[in-house]
Amino acid sequence: MKKILIEQMTNYSDCEQCGGGTEIGGRVTVDGKVVFEHIPVGSCYGNNDFFVEDLLVEALNYLGYNVEIK
Repeated sequence: MKKILIEQMTNYSDCEQCGGGTEIGGRVTVDGKVVFEHIPVGSCYGNNDFFVEDLLVEALNYLGYNVEIK
């Protein structure tokens, strides 16, 4: 049986002008091999969040599934 490990990560940045920002990321490991990783860097603008659902889709894509969310 294949094993999927999803590690969620969060980073926060404090800013005197805008108050700061948070970014969510994570790492997807399938059978001991990292197949996707987004190290979060919280900033004022341009944050790219990857929630657990997004990380699960990355794992399924790696395993050959075409995931469509409507």
